[in-house]
Amino acid sequence: MNRKPQIVMLLVLTFFIGITTGMLLTGLFFKYKIQSFSEDNETRRAILIQKFVRELDMSPDQEATLTGAVEDFFLSIEEERESFRRSIEPQLLETFAEIRSILTEEQSARMEGIVDNLYPFFGFPEETLPE
Repeated sequence: MNRKPQIVMLLVLTFFIGITTGMLLTGLFFKYKIQSFSEDNETRRAILIQKFVRELDMSPDQEATLTGAVEDFFLSIEEERESFRRSIEPQLLETFAEIRSILTEEQSARMEGIVDNLYPFFGFPEETLPE
């Protein structure tokens, strides 16, 4: 009995399952990392402040000054992100319009779901989704 075809199929199936699992997990990982990059600044602030306070054995006065500096830093980051969002939003909307121009009605309707998922991916708040 020749088992070579069964072994080859098993290896191909294992390889395919491994690739699929890797792609899914990588996609989930990057989606989480990108979202966590643009969200959860409160946690980052607290971790950064506590690390400095603990590692440098800071006094309460030093901690207060550090807290103000870290708050200013994170505020400036958020302002830069908002400025960047405003600067690329017209280009993003223009790109979506260009894509829609080559789609059928059915494809255009399906694209709306994709756009709804991409918009937060680019760091735009949900209330700014295009109509």
